[in-house]
Amino acid sequence: GLVIPQEPLVSVLKKFDGISFTDAVNKSGAAQKRRYRLVSLPSHLILHLARFKTNSYSKEKNPTIVAFPVKNLDLSQYVHRPEGREKL
Repeated sequence: GLVIPQEPLVSVLKKFDGISFTDAVNKSGAAQKRRYRLVSLPSHLILHLARFKTNSYSKEKNPTIVAFPVKNLDLSQYVHRPEGREKL
């Protein structure tokens, strides 16, 4: 049968750990590496996950299911703290 891939939310959020670099293309078309950091967490968080990729021929949907924890979602490990500041 058809197997739909599943990914935990923590792997999706790895992009925001402040350590990992992501390949990106800037406005002029040059390749570059980017690092993303969260400085603070909002009182309400809305995540928009890009599920479609468009190439010159078609639009493809990413079928991966992202598993969200229903309770006790702790995102404090993704908040960047400058040296000398306490954790939440």
